[in-house]
Amino acid sequence: MTRSGYKKPAKPVLFISHYAKEKDVALALQQTLDRAFLGSFEVFVSSDTASITMGADFDTTIRDALKRAFYGLCLFTPESLKRPWINIEFGALWYAEKPAVPVCFGGQSVGTLPPPYSSKNGLDATNVDALNKLVANIAKERDLGPPTIDWTPFITVVKAFNDRATHPWTGTDVERQVFMALYADVYDAELQEPFYPQWDQVDVPTLAAQLRLTPKQVEDAFEILVEQKLIQGSIGYGGALVALDWTQPGWAQYVRMVHTDWSDVQQRIRTAVNGHPDHVDAMTMAAQLRLGYWPVALALYEWKAAGLVTLSESSAGVSIVWRSPRLARPDPA
Repeated sequence: MTRSGYKKPAKPVLFISHYAKEKDVALALQQTLDRAFLGSFEVFVSSDTASITMGADFDTTIRDALKRAFYGLCLFTPESLKRPWINIEFGALWYAEKPAVPVCFGGQSVGTLPPPYSSKNGLDATNVDALNKLVANIAKERDLGPPTIDWTPFITVVKAFNDRATHPWTGTDVERQVFMALYADVYDAELQEPFYPQWDQVDVPTLAAQLRLTPKQVEDAFEILVEQKLIQGSIGYGGALVALDWTQPGWAQYVRMVHTDWSDVQQRIRTAVNGHPDHVDAMTMAAQLRLGYWPVALALYEWKAAGLVTLSESSAGVSIVWRSPRLARPDPA
């Protein structure tokens, strides 16, 4: 409200409906669309503190956003389909005859959506062509030109969620603590000698004391992690000899458990790749960034999973080649 009593009209809303556990994907999509459309409308996500400010009535704010919505995106996973709020929000958009587009990920496909969601023309959250068509439809609703979007950061977040959903951590808290400590130890050794993926000697009693566990607990967890092929190694008189078994499908999830700032780490790698020729040696980059080999390898393999690059492996490490000039050297997100 201004001094003259005039209240600025609220912006129209693009409403993103999501389950709280999937907020990382919702916020990544919000950021992508808000940046692409230059804030010409509000991209509402209930997990965003800018969408629902502290002290505001939650239900009232969501109802107001639904009333102002000109378009809805409903994030669907097998788990979110079971949540009542997702069904209520989808129903509100549908009843108001507003577009409500299913966006599927985390093990949910468009083809297996149950009614009434299957009646809508949904999309896979990692399908770039479908995402571009979605943006064109949103732009048309607002009489805007469709923006050009680099979907790589968003798809990376979706892939990370899919990885966690497909390979959830099933071990005990003790096994998780030991894995994270062993990873950190090997990672630290790599920083000292980054041109070669490291084996490292770990003193079991010292590690146990650091984690406030008994040596027997550490040894038992170590053996389980080896059996599950999350690490390679053995325990002898000199302690535990350990290396990471990063060929396993769930390996990426465990790296992220250690690197809580993974999005920042990945951004540093993207920026470094932007400044290199099309052929990049991962070990050289790891040395330059002082990140160790494994985080760089993980970022490259996530780009490969998103279909952006092809990778070649040799005794010199992993090299990268962009699949298309259109995708080469994306601007840092």
